[in-house]
Amino acid sequence: MPFNGCALADTDYGHPTASNRFGRGTPTNIKWEEKMAEDEFCWEFPSASKCDLKGLNDSGVETFRGDTISSLAREICQNSLDAAVKTGDGSVPGPVEVEFARFEIPTREFPALDEFRDAMERSADFWKANVQATKFFSELNSVLAAPTLPFLRISDANTTGLTGVQEPDLTVATAWRSLVMSSGVSDKDESSGGSFGIGKYAAFSCSQFRTVFYATKTIDGKEGFQGVSRLVTFKTENDEFALGTGFLGQSDVRPLPRWFSPDTIYERSRPGTDIFIPAFAGGESFRADIISSVLEGFLYAIWMKRLVVTVNDGEEIVRIDKVWLERAYRDANPLFEGVRHHYEVLKTPPGKWRVREFSELGAVRLALKNGKDLDKRIAMVRQPGMLIFKKDRFRSHVSFTGVLVVEGALNGVLRDFENPQHTKWEEKRCPSKVHLLKDIYDFCRDAVAEIVKEDLGDEIDSGLGDVLPYSGDDGDPRMEEVLDVRVKGIVEIKSPKRRPRQSGKTTRGGTATGREHGSDTHDNPHTPPTQHDAGHGGARKVLRREIGHTAFRSICLDKGGGIYKLKIVPEKDAVQAAFDVIAIAEIKSYAAPIQTAALADGTPLTVRDGEISGLSFKKGLPVTVNLTLDYSDYLSLEVACYEYK
Repeated sequence: MPFNGCALADTDYGHPTASNRFGRGTPTNIKWEEKMAEDEFCWEFPSASKCDLKGLNDSGVETFRGDTISSLAREICQNSLDAAVKTGDGSVPGPVEVEFARFEIPTREFPALDEFRDAMERSADFWKANVQATKFFSELNSVLAAPTLPFLRISDANTTGLTGVQEPDLTVATAWRSLVMSSGVSDKDESSGGSFGIGKYAAFSCSQFRTVFYATKTIDGKEGFQGVSRLVTFKTENDEFALGTGFLGQSDVRPLPRWFSPDTIYERSRPGTDIFIPAFAGGESFRADIISSVLEGFLYAIWMKRLVVTVNDGEEIVRIDKVWLERAYRDANPLFEGVRHHYEVLKTPPGKWRVREFSELGAVRLALKNGKDLDKRIAMVRQPGMLIFKKDRFRSHVSFTGVLVVEGALNGVLRDFENPQHTKWEEKRCPSKVHLLKDIYDFCRDAVAEIVKEDLGDEIDSGLGDVLPYSGDDGDPRMEEVLDVRVKGIVEIKSPKRRPRQSGKTTRGGTATGREHGSDTHDNPHTPPTQHDAGHGGARKVLRREIGHTAFRSICLDKGGGIYKLKIVPEKDAVQAAFDVIAIAEIKSYAAPIQTAALADGTPLTVRDGEISGLSFKKGLPVTVNLTLDYSDYLSLEVACYEYK
């Protein structure tokens, strides 16, 4: 038998009338039991198998534990946008509105408090040998002992509400059952933001009780209310096992067929959904955290007038819409700084956006902006106007930022690549369609190469000058340019094209031969007074400390022969200097396959595992090093400079 105890709550609200955008205020000083007088309700924890005990480490809740407020804002806005009211042709007549509002109630007015407390005590007793559980329930009891209980209310409007709330057949999949009574279930179409059915856990991760109340009024005139608590397995008074997930509602685990709100100054008059989070752990920075997260994740949706978000922390009300965006941009609002440059990109005239069509799947649109101190990343945005992640690994000396927007059925394809948090596209999740993902990345790289070409002029006529190492003669004036380049390569290296080794050449890990071609090392400003094997041997222990460089250039002199010239401008003096040469691939980087290294005058340098040592640096004085690589094609290279002490 399930654990339950049906009762009428003994509460007494006395809050004043209020008005809001979701419903006009009505007299609300009505006792909880008066509002529920026609419905017996209780906490019910269904029976569980003793062989399948549920502890505190709920994978769904823990998924969002690291960044609870940001995850909450992201998941809520995504779900509300997915539930937007649509016209017959699929268009959305008005923006979805979402409100985050904090309030408090007397702790004794928590619905069916005695039953809830009994479940807590039984859970604590069952798990008393578990240190984590003991700490959790001790903290929970401290919250219950406080005179007031903090809540967060999240309400949306211009949405359909949770349809199917009064569906009598519990086996029928509905929006209500997917959100409230299911795990890992999603009934959303390909244009939606969510797909895993675990975003609901973000709300539970924000509750110290791991408890959430849901209320809805649907577009077809139905209403409902139900609470869910995701706790741990415990034993009932009949010595049976109760499932860790409990439901506040009717005794048969069904929702009450009426709309209710613990926030009694709030009344809903339009279709939509309300989520109430008791024992809300929002912190003092709640308002700033919500605003920053909404701007980061849904800037495009707000810009396109698809979303409006209101944040009410009890002291200040902020309504974020397109007008607010422009005002925050103009006034240099600190909360806006993180998206300032992307906002400027969104203001790009429609005719200047680059477009890549994918036949019947739809298209992607891309706008880029170059300027000073930009992040060299492109924000990947898909329906419903949500940022997924910021794509990097673009090799460019030009500072830029960009926004790519996915349109059409391609949204559904890309959704298959996403992790549960919707913050990455992972190739392994959908290998059969990975070519589409790579086509999008190639489109982005080509666009970046174009702005690089525009910046450098007509000298780079292949469009690849910033993608591959420069191949040219020493007489070219560009050889002496000081470019602020930190290579972010894009060459995907599958199988190195190795050349036969030649006698007299150093194997990797050895020291280059050919001293007869150079002069005494003491005569060269880039050679230290004594040879030092960069810490790979010797009697004394050395410390390797990274130092920076103000400029770097990689020049391929002979692709087939693997001959490269590197130019580095160190940013400080270093007597015992060295640098790593790193080959950059699409997914990872690794030590470059160096055979020999020498200064421009022929002075040999020590090579070991991709590191070149036997140098001294002078601040601002360029160092030129010639390399022979065990690789017969172009490589994208970068360097990291060090000093040994």
